[in-house]
Amino acid sequence: MTHCENCNQHLDSKRQITQHLREKHNVHVKMGEDSHLVYCEDCHMYLGRKAACFNDTKRVLEKHLAKRHDINMFEGTMEYEEQ
Repeated sequence: MTHCENCNQHLDSKRQITQHLREKHNVHVKMGEDSHLVYCEDCHMYLGRKAACFNDTKRVLEKHLAKRHDINMFEGTMEYEEQ
């Protein structure tokens, strides 16, 4: 599950990630379901072309968002605090 630190929101799917980026951060990306490539429409660049695999798609996007758009998103599981 991906977590947007800027908004403190958890996102489940690629569709939710792209929708969240578009609506909350005004960043337009396309993430293919069958491809490891991500396209940032705002920067006019493909991400993940160099030896990326399907598991690295979100990691490549996270790095790009942090570097170019000042958005901090991290792939991980939801952690619950013990009481």
